[in-house]
Amino acid sequence: MKSITHSGIFRRFIILFFCVAVPFLSITLFLTRRAEYLTRKETSNAMAQKADYFVQGFESEYTRVVGQQQSFMLDHDLINLSYRGSRMSRLTWTMSVNRLQEKLKMFKNTNDSMLVMSIYMPFMMRVLSSPDGGRYTYNSLKAADLSRLETMPGHSGVTYVTDGGLAVYTLNKRGGDVRYAIETVLSGDSLVSAFKHFAGGSGCFLYNTDGIIAQAEDAETARSLSAALSRSPGEESAEVDGKRYMAVKRQLSVADLTFVSFYDESAVTAPSQLYRFWLWAVIVLFFCLTCFYAFMTHKYMSQPVLVLLEHFKRLESGDLDSRITGTQHDEFGVLFDRFNQMVDRLNSVILQSYKQTIYLQRAELKQLQAQINPHFLYNTYFLLHRLIKRNDPIAAKFSKLLGEYFRYITKSSEDMTNFENEDSHARNYANIQALRFEGRIRVEFDDLPPEMARMPVPQLIMQPILENAYLHGLEDLDGDGLLKVIYNIDEKSYHIFIMNNGGNINAETLSKLVSGLSGAADVKECGGLTNIHRRLQLAFGTGSGLKLSTQGNFFVVEMVINKP
Repeated sequence: MKSITHSGIFRRFIILFFCVAVPFLSITLFLTRRAEYLTRKETSNAMAQKADYFVQGFESEYTRVVGQQQSFMLDHDLINLSYRGSRMSRLTWTMSVNRLQEKLKMFKNTNDSMLVMSIYMPFMMRVLSSPDGGRYTYNSLKAADLSRLETMPGHSGVTYVTDGGLAVYTLNKRGGDVRYAIETVLSGDSLVSAFKHFAGGSGCFLYNTDGIIAQAEDAETARSLSAALSRSPGEESAEVDGKRYMAVKRQLSVADLTFVSFYDESAVTAPSQLYRFWLWAVIVLFFCLTCFYAFMTHKYMSQPVLVLLEHFKRLESGDLDSRITGTQHDEFGVLFDRFNQMVDRLNSVILQSYKQTIYLQRAELKQLQAQINPHFLYNTYFLLHRLIKRNDPIAAKFSKLLGEYFRYITKSSEDMTNFENEDSHARNYANIQALRFEGRIRVEFDDLPPEMARMPVPQLIMQPILENAYLHGLEDLDGDGLLKVIYNIDEKSYHIFIMNNGGNINAETLSKLVSGLSGAADVKECGGLTNIHRRLQLAFGTGSGLKLSTQGNFFVVEMVINKP
């Protein structure tokens, strides 16, 4: 009997499941989000219309107040009291004040949002007011009020924000002196409360740069929402204490005021909450079915694929004995059998090719090493010949150093040696050159770090670099030559810096040397360096090799050896 995966029914079921479930859930989710969006949009539009209506009413009320003040400015009693009050008889003065009080009362009764209406008469240093409660006062004009009036411009509709309201002034000025002024204080709370009754469940408040002027909602909510909207001027919603509010802002042309109407989003989206709950229930069910599908897929499809990939990785790493064992009776069973047969057929070919590659690499290392030795042989024997011919007393010391040098390069047929031996050989070579250039060239070697001492490296990787420094730079100096060898270690690699001040290398010359090192250009001075660079790459992989640079008047060869 065929398994479900072999028959293809399981595969068809999964495809059908996704073809039906995913579009259904996607469309349902889209419609839910669309309905919420349209609900919010309609609510926002309604709030915007109501806010516009409030702003128009507010500005109309402001215009009406300014018109009342302008008509009041021509009142006969006001003019007489302002200009002739001190010369009027007591009876005439009392009758004029009483008539003005009646007129103030009439004007105040025409507007429920009016808190106070006052008349300032600086000439008499008096102020006539109609505060809330119906009691009229005729008090002395304070110096602060007089100072404020004198700084106001002489036209109608001057507005200032006061505690909980908006003050509208109309002044009569002659020259720089205020003859009289009319002040009407409108209640901000009354205005926004009227809007709240008109707008239903919306909250609202008035504010300017100094803070909130009036609100028809919880003061703390209004302050937090004002701060949130100020931080994000372009946003039409904000979050306060975990609740999201829709907001509509309108700028008033009066006293730099801003009106904000807001609505709790949860109240707008409440009808869709129940539907959303069932939608999430469907999504959870879909998630459970998806988990079951994933389990089945892993068991019948993913797990065999992972087994196959794992054995391919072993084969890639060189494990030619990798075999897949199992009792699969589907397509994967066929693949496992074919894999085992392929490994059997390719095992001998891959192993032979791998060994051949190793042999070729070792032969190349031998060839590169052989290219270096004859050059140094010629130079050292020529120098020894000159010393013996001149009966130079250092000839014996030089021949001993030379003997130690040849003992190092001939004592073993191995391609690799410890870096401690290579360092000792390089110092021996430097001593040989020091005898030749005595007094002209100084050599400084860092102490060899213990961590690098036992590190296996190809033979003769330092001496050709030292020789190159002498040949193409230091030997032409009359004095003050310096050759430095510095060791450094970081997390990933070892660094050997070989520096000399034997020549002034400009940017163009350095670029040619770098190109010659990579084989992109034929540069004579890079012959030995190219050999070493290639040997290090063969021995330690990509990232190892030589790097050329300049530091001041020093030419620097940096040898990089990757850590194993």
